[in-house]
Amino acid sequence: MYSLALPRLASWLAMFILLTTALPITAQKGTEPANAGRMSTLAGVPPNGSPGSTDGPALQARFNWPRGLALGADGTLYVADTKNETIRAISPQGIVRTLAGQTGRPGFAQGSGPQARFNRPVGVVVDATGTLYVVDQGNQAVRKITPDGTVSTVVGHPTSPSSSFQNSASLQLVKPTAIAWGPGGDLYVSDENQGSIYRINPATGAVRTWLSTEQYLAVASQAPRFRGMELVSLAFDPTGTGYVGDGQGVIRKISPQGVLRDWVGTAGRGGFEDGTGPDGQLGNPTGLALGPDGTLYVADKRYAVIRRVSPAGQVTTLAGQGDQTGSRNGPVATARFLLPHGLARAADGTLFIADELGSCIRRISPQGQVSTWAGAPVRLGGDDGPGATAQFQAPEAVAVDAGGSVYVAEGGGMAVRKIAPDGQVSTLYGGQERSSAPARSVYLHHPTGVAVAPSGIVYVSEASSNVIYQITPQGSISLLAGRPGSDGGAVDGKATEARFSHPSHLAVGPGGTVYVVDESNALVRTISPQGQVSTLVGKLPTYMGPRDPLLGTPTGLAVDAAGTVYVSDGSGHVIRRITAAGVVSVWAGQPGQAGHADGLARSARFQHPAGLSLDRQGNLYVADQLNSTVRRVSPAGVVTTLVGEAGQPGSTDGQGAAGRLSQPWSVAVGPDGAVYVADSGNATIRVVR
Repeated sequence: MYSLALPRLASWLAMFILLTTALPITAQKGTEPANAGRMSTLAGVPPNGSPGSTDGPALQARFNWPRGLALGADGTLYVADTKNETIRAISPQGIVRTLAGQTGRPGFAQGSGPQARFNRPVGVVVDATGTLYVVDQGNQAVRKITPDGTVSTVVGHPTSPSSSFQNSASLQLVKPTAIAWGPGGDLYVSDENQGSIYRINPATGAVRTWLSTEQYLAVASQAPRFRGMELVSLAFDPTGTGYVGDGQGVIRKISPQGVLRDWVGTAGRGGFEDGTGPDGQLGNPTGLALGPDGTLYVADKRYAVIRRVSPAGQVTTLAGQGDQTGSRNGPVATARFLLPHGLARAADGTLFIADELGSCIRRISPQGQVSTWAGAPVRLGGDDGPGATAQFQAPEAVAVDAGGSVYVAEGGGMAVRKIAPDGQVSTLYGGQERSSAPARSVYLHHPTGVAVAPSGIVYVSEASSNVIYQITPQGSISLLAGRPGSDGGAVDGKATEARFSHPSHLAVGPGGTVYVVDESNALVRTISPQGQVSTLVGKLPTYMGPRDPLLGTPTGLAVDAAGTVYVSDGSGHVIRRITAAGVVSVWAGQPGQAGHADGLARSARFQHPAGLSLDRQGNLYVADQLNSTVRRVSPAGVVTTLVGEAGQPGSTDGQGAAGRLSQPWSVAVGPDGAVYVADSGNATIRVVR
């Protein structure tokens, strides 16, 4: 009897184990997973409610990295509140309300008001009836919002070609960046990745190419320092003439017949110089707005200024002062901005500015006075001292040395900060400029990645200048790879001859090799101790060619002692693994399937995973950015949630799901196994033990 029953029992037991391990692991309400961590705040003070998402009177409202603006006929200002995944409205009386979408809940869903879902809305326009059209970048779509808040899709769909594009993958929106009303009452949408502008009939959704990639490249590639194309802004005047801002530092003019020519700025050069035509230098013209006299107003994100271009092409500076950023109100000559992005102009000449990094809406009166119209500018950060009182501004990456000191790439503060084991915060290098400070040989405009070698050398990636620097423990800085001032590219070879495009996360691998997420090129690059840059996997893009899709959109990486590399694919919502032999596979998650589920690696779900780090046991930690959680993937591929609760951002210390984060961008494991988190949304550094 037992000889038959025991094998059957063993068979049923094995099946039970198989089924239970294959299902997602979810803690029951009121319990915590056995491996949940306790989180506390190591350093930094959460900002004054900003960024955030609060409706109400304008100066009490809160936004989170707003980008796009549009002004309605009745004076209502509409805001694409990008990181809140919502569309907001500010009445002429200064009352803010959320029109559609739900804070912290990205996705793709139709419906009314909070039932709808967006994924990184970046641009918005409005017609005379109050109907809105939204560039929903993460969903590769253009969405429509009626005055009652009902959301539908005009064209596009995440990761799949739209039927309105005649089912042609070549006409799929890939990275739509800007939207504008143009000739014939149609919508015009620029696509940064494809270098194209599409014309959309708002009533039918019919789409055709207005300016093709080939037409754009025929002009753009003539620049002596051509480094590709970044169509970041778009506007049309009443004659049907178009203006397209290219992130390479130029504004091009398009005739009503679609003939393109350079107008102001010099592509591939970039700069902050007044002048006419090519002598008027621009950085990154992310926002455009036209006045009735033909004057074009420009939000120059790279230099944190508002420029003005006359109909004759003369560039002058209206407000701001180059690299001196801030949130200072007052006369235009002394005002400061943090990261101006979108623009809208009222009939009386008032300019509204979406100050992206400031998470607020600013305005310039016709009399030249700058003020905050809605929201509250984030604290500038940069304050050193004890961890409980120190301040950070947009901490984007963390790394830990062998002694337990934590290094922070502070993107908004333009610095690399150091947190000693006793919690004391100091600035290792950089920081915002003050008039009394001595001139520096190197300026950090936007540090995005940091890593520490066993020798104590700190490596930092500088996204705005497309280079990698190295900093000694004493704070002396020197160039490691790339060319300062370069506007991007993808070139292997000697370190100082190599080119990167928006380098972000870094890691130090076996033998001292530095690994780099070359984000805009969608590659992982390596820098050898001998100073040679090479591409780990994939192919270097060419000017005419597309990006290699092998890694999707790399947003973080970690390297183990054997040289195995783990890469997060933010838009693909997966973690990939690259063996030392260069074989790439999906390690955790399913490509294109966003969500939050624990369990075996391929059944788990992430939502825009970013920074990665490994502990000595081979556990991989993931900053699951849009879930506002930190996840752990065991060497066997089992995914669990270490801290935070999906879709519940906040700033609370606590155990497991009781702890709250807000869009963490990076993680790093210390020598004692503690996990440090760059909690960017809260402008703090957290630690999980």
